[in-house]
Amino acid sequence: MNKYIFNITLFAILVISIAYGLTSGAIPIAYGDVISVMLNTDSTIDLHKLVVLDLRLPRILGAGIVGACLGASGATMQAIFRNPLADPSIIGVGTGSALAIVIAFVWLPAIYINTYTMPLFAFFGALIVTFIIYRIGTIGGKSNTLFIILGGIAISIFAGTIMGLSSYLASDEQLRQLTVWKMGSLTGVNWDTLPVASVFTIGGIVSLISIARPLDIFALGEYECKDLGLNPQYIKRIAIVAVALSVGAAIAIAGPVGFIGLVVPHILRLTGSAKNTRIIPLSAIGGAIFLIICDTIARTIAQPMDVPVGLVTGVPGGIIFITLLSISAKQKKQEDSM
Repeated sequence: MNKYIFNITLFAILVISIAYGLTSGAIPIAYGDVISVMLNTDSTIDLHKLVVLDLRLPRILGAGIVGACLGASGATMQAIFRNPLADPSIIGVGTGSALAIVIAFVWLPAIYINTYTMPLFAFFGALIVTFIIYRIGTIGGKSNTLFIILGGIAISIFAGTIMGLSSYLASDEQLRQLTVWKMGSLTGVNWDTLPVASVFTIGGIVSLISIARPLDIFALGEYECKDLGLNPQYIKRIAIVAVALSVGAAIAIAGPVGFIGLVVPHILRLTGSAKNTRIIPLSAIGGAIFLIICDTIARTIAQPMDVPVGLVTGVPGGIIFITLLSISAKQKKQEDSM
């Protein structure tokens, strides 16, 4: 497919997914009524205004921003580590954010837990853990993908122990909030919580897109990158900080939502282009589409209950992940037999 047609098609799917999300839910609203509410020409249906503008729109925007962040971050991690199975959660970015938020929930006074502090806790947790893992995997000034992934697994186990202990010592109210949050949920997204976290998330996405061209040069190899006047270690650090910034804020909004950063960039690479200048922006759009659709399903599949969106993303994400592993194993077997 022509890349321009593909880009337009992807953008059209994004618009359709947003429109469908605005009309779907416990209270179905016709497309015409949604348009009237958005254009402020419907002055008679206050209930529609409340549902569309105050409940669904901020939640859909939150899902789009979080999905875009996870998609772009996954594409960046795969470019940095030259591994199609790299993902922010696998190398500890998500673990660091989750650990910081759990510690804040349980151990800090409630006065410090609010819309403004949660993205900061998540960002610094992601940044600290990611840099620890990066240092573990850096030998002689060069990063080793295997050691980074192993370091991520080790840190995740350690962080999981701390989170488990914190959950065990939490009060009933704290435990209930943590349980729902750990599943991944957008139920708390509203016009009060969305703007602050979105500043961090959107800033991270813009930063990731801005370094897409240096990442294309980095893909040639670290020596070639130096010959062209770029510092590969500097590129890695900028990428890690940008991923920590955006993913940390995204986790503060929606909790740990898995698989988007893994499967969306990989699927887009199957379209025939591996350039980061194309893959990272498209992964942002694809991630937004994926999470908006999953959240719409989460809101409607068991009405009037609201299923945590992390449970919905895990089904297609897990299936695709297993499929990718099977394909990689078959390709490796064929290469070994030649």
